[in-house]
Amino acid sequence: MASIELPKFENTYGLSLSACGKVKSLEHGGKQISEKKTRVAWYQTPSGRVFVRAWITRKKATYLHVDCALRKYFPEGRIPKVTHKKGEVLEIIESAQDKGIDLGINACFDVPLLELPENGLIRSLSGEQKSVDMCLKLTGAELSISGAPLTRIRWNIREEGKKSLVHVQMRGGRATRVCSTYLSESWDWINEQFMAFMLGKRKDAAS
Repeated sequence: MASIELPKFENTYGLSLSACGKVKSLEHGGKQISEKKTRVAWYQTPSGRVFVRAWITRKKATYLHVDCALRKYFPEGRIPKVTHKKGEVLEIIESAQDKGIDLGINACFDVPLLELPENGLIRSLSGEQKSVDMCLKLTGAELSISGAPLTRIRWNIREEGKKSLVHVQMRGGRATRVCSTYLSESWDWINEQFMAFMLGKRKDAAS
């Protein structure tokens, strides 16, 4: 059985990935997977330490939940408590290997405001509007999307020193199968949505 590839968040603005969904039965049968309590571990990447959390719930259906997030995603005092080794967390995911899954995918990104295109979605909406003695500026919003795998974009702008940072949350969904690459592929997919919607860059397009 091939080991599960976890996202590395390398060379991206990404901070976190959540991939949670309803597990479907094997097409030709198979053992039912059991409920498993939350396990938390960490792994090292070129982007820094990443925490991974996984668990399985069973009520009317079976759901596999996986979260991966860089250390810098968490505020001080909110660092996850590690409870298991990485291999023990992967065992939870591997127990659903080869099963279909309807994934809900959520991801968070931090990007400097000035690195976004001037005529892009966020900068075009966040310009100041002055009227008499008042100054209005949009510092956050939520966009709902229908008819596409990507369903929601939410952002807010915060000041860090002299730099404005945009925190972006994106949500979408895709049907896939739990395999060795399903998490890394899910990360690549949502990151491509970020690049397209936020930076105006399509995959394989010239930079």
